[in-house]
Amino acid sequence: MPIDVQETGTLSRVAAVVVPAAEYRREMTKSLQQLSSRVSVKGFRKGHIPMNVMRQRYGASVGREVVETLVQKYVDDVVNQHENVLYLGQPRIQAMPIADADNLEFTIDLELRPEIDPIGYMGLEIEKPDTSVNDEAIDAELERLRDQNAQLELVEGRSVVEAGDTVVADFEFVGEHPELAEFKGEDTPFEVGGQNVLPGINEALIGAEFGAVVEPSITLPPNFPIEELRETDVILRLTIKEVKQSVRPELNDAFAKQLELGETLDELREKVRADLQDAREHEAMHLAEDSMMTALISQNEFELPPLFVETQLEHAVKQRLQMFQQQGLDIAQLGLDVNVFKDTMREETISNIRGEFLLMAIAEKEEMKVEDEDMKKYFEHRAQHANVPAAQLAAYMRQDQERWQQSVILALLEKVRKFLLVEAAIKTVEWPAEDAGMEAEENDASEE
Repeated sequence: MPIDVQETGTLSRVAAVVVPAAEYRREMTKSLQQLSSRVSVKGFRKGHIPMNVMRQRYGASVGREVVETLVQKYVDDVVNQHENVLYLGQPRIQAMPIADADNLEFTIDLELRPEIDPIGYMGLEIEKPDTSVNDEAIDAELERLRDQNAQLELVEGRSVVEAGDTVVADFEFVGEHPELAEFKGEDTPFEVGGQNVLPGINEALIGAEFGAVVEPSITLPPNFPIEELRETDVILRLTIKEVKQSVRPELNDAFAKQLELGETLDELREKVRADLQDAREHEAMHLAEDSMMTALISQNEFELPPLFVETQLEHAVKQRLQMFQQQGLDIAQLGLDVNVFKDTMREETISNIRGEFLLMAIAEKEEMKVEDEDMKKYFEHRAQHANVPAAQLAAYMRQDQERWQQSVILALLEKVRKFLLVEAAIKTVEWPAEDAGMEAEENDASEE
């Protein structure tokens, strides 16, 4: 038989395919005949070019196309012979039809979706953090708003620079490197003590007199535009022109009106309380879902297809590294070993795969379908994370069929999670430590 499928594991198969030489020759002749009606060869009319001439001129390129076509045809046959094919590897050519009597032979790995009959998913015992907001949390948020709306004002009543000041200065390099002459600036702000200020500058500015000229020795950063001067010690001349400090607005009715969050301070506090409550409720729901999925997975053991897991792990690592880069984190400078990082993500990725398989199996068992209202709720939720209008996000997803189908699947998974939460036995617990909350947000961001 042309296709011989062998089991290599519970969910793993390898198909060995032999395409008869006669079929390859037949397809070659057919393709060359079709091509002869479209190409011009001197001395012959289109469609009447001898087959030996066509083979000589176009045999190699047409042969590659025929091989690709036949491989795809038989790969489709392999898939059609199996239900629930989850993963297909790349075909591996074992023998090429070089001579007329040679067969085309290749192998391909495939894996099947596990058959799952989910149990114990109704009435799961899960934990959800307490979402109540105390006065201390409100006070902290009001202080953050004051910091956010602070204004820089000229310092009065002292004449010496302190940490936290913003110094407005002209700068230029001095010394033995004339190529630095073009690197200078006027009225440049330096946040004294700030992390973005190069070492040496902070030390020189703190304690300096207003209007003074200081010349700290600094080390140029590794990404300095002039490559030969990178990480070189140089002298920077700073002429202090102004010294400003951050002045926070008073916490009063005027501040509430400025923010347009109320007419009085009391109304501002209530608005802050409501916003914090909504944010906590949203985050608590995700943490409850995490608790629910942990409980669900623990009650349903099943084997995963190994090659599929590896491809999903590679994809998850790539996404996480891209997220780091978008946040401005230099992976090389962090000393991040990709292989070690991959190992740290393996357990998380496997858990996510198990969870999705289980949710899809529950959706099938409960005969759950995605309705228009489900899509609306899904986009409203995702828009909240992406900080864009839900209608805009939905319109973007509709522009591409593959993106839309992925959205439908994610909406179904979300619908199942909400269904399980309604049926769950929820225990209220204390709010988790801050790092746990941040981890939950990162996991949710990776789903986006």
